[in-house]
Amino acid sequence: MDSFMHKYIVDKVRDASETWGFFQVVNHGIPISILDEMLRGARKYFEQDIEIKKEYYTRDIMKKVVHASNFHLYSPSVPAANWRDYFFKMAPNPPSPKEFPRPSCPQPELTVGTNKHSDNDFFTVFLQDHIGGLQMLHQNLWVDVPPTRVALVVNIGYLLQASFLFIF
Repeated sequence: MDSFMHKYIVDKVRDASETWGFFQVVNHGIPISILDEMLRGARKYFEQDIEIKKEYYTRDIMKKVVHASNFHLYSPSVPAANWRDYFFKMAPNPPSPKEFPRPSCPQPELTVGTNKHSDNDFFTVFLQDHIGGLQMLHQNLWVDVPPTRVALVVNIGYLLQASFLFIF
């Protein structure tokens, strides 16, 4: 890649990060077959019986692979349903969630799915399936992010925002 193209890409990523807080990566070199297999593997895992998934369920953040679910789904102390099933590989010294305050949802009665939030890490990379449903809050309006089959979505997290004095 020549220096002009490199600068162009860096500028586009910076602009998207500052303006939207996320961007999508295409032409990343990961074969479509691998991306499809990732989606199949995730779907296969989450469609398993709860008894099988329970073997991996833990709140022990010292484990390398964690399956966790928000068991407070119907708790009156939680203003919005925030059901999450996920796998993640923990950082060696993850920060405590208490270190990152999150504002409560201003209109919880309008929330469907997960509540408005920022990721507490530097950035999150994920792959949307064809169903979509991802939205970004941009200038106080929710904007749909249509899935792009081969794109990896990069969401700028709280730690990266803080590192750059919240320009993102």
